[in-house]
Amino acid sequence: AGLSLGPKRVSPLVQWETLEKVYPKYPTIEDIDMRSADRNCLIDLRPYANTAPYTVNETASIQRTYRLFRTLGLRFLCVVNHNNQVVGIITRKDLLPDALSDSLLRGRNTRTDSESGQFA
Repeated sequence: AGLSLGPKRVSPLVQWETLEKVYPKYPTIEDIDMRSADRNCLIDLRPYANTAPYTVNETASIQRTYRLFRTLGLRFLCVVNHNNQVVGIITRKDLLPDALSDSLLRGRNTRTDSESGQFA
C-alpha cells in the first residue's frame, strides 16, 4: 500500500525547429561594426569581477587542488606565485585524467620564466 501521487505526467519533447524560432539570435563578430573610437574605449568590469577568488599556490599538489575543486564546488581556480600574483588558471577540465596525462607527457608547468615574464 504505497502512496499514490496521481498519474505520471510527461512533458512533451521540444522540437529543434521550435527551439530555433524562440532562441535569441546573436550577431556574428563579422556583423558588428565598430568605429575606431569605440576600439579605444575601456569597460570597468570591477563591479562584476570576484575581487577575492579562491587561489592555490603554484607549488600545490594535484591532490590538494582536486580537493579544493571538490569541496568548494569550483569551476576555476587561480594559480598564484609566492608574491600572490596570478600566474595561471586551472579549470575542472584541467583535472580530468586525459588532461593530466597530456600535461605530464608534455612536461608543462604553470611557472613563468622570470626573465621574459612568459609562461613556460
